[in-house]
Amino acid sequence: MEPIVSAWFIYILSIVDSIDCLIMSFMILGIVFSVLTTIIWSALFEDKRDQEQFARFMARLHYKRVLVLTLFLIFAAILFPSRNTLITMYVADNITMDNINKVGVSVDNIREIIKGDVIDILEAIGNSETEVKND
Repeated sequence: MEPIVSAWFIYILSIVDSIDCLIMSFMILGIVFSVLTTIIWSALFEDKRDQEQFARFMARLHYKRVLVLTLFLIFAAILFPSRNTLITMYVADNITMDNINKVGVSVDNIREIIKGDVIDILEAIGNSETEVKND
């Protein structure tokens, strides 16, 4: 028999918040690192022309890498679904009109069974009362 919810889905639900937090942390670190690097490079190579050209080259190279990584992390943070979104997607995928109708039929069957049991109990109580009166 196929399980209702996959064990892997439950595992992913448990770690999705951690992954999102990790992505956001790396994104913030990338932004802070690029700001600090800009300040340090501008302070160190302020007076020297040779080193200034080297600094510009390294800064451009660095900015491209950090910018690409930071943009990637921003898009990952935006596109990575939250736990509630994953649950909603799973429910939306598995709840169909057929499933709802099956539940409705099951509830009606259970109601009829309970109703029959209650009627049997009431009849048994009524029969026992008539037996007590007859004695």
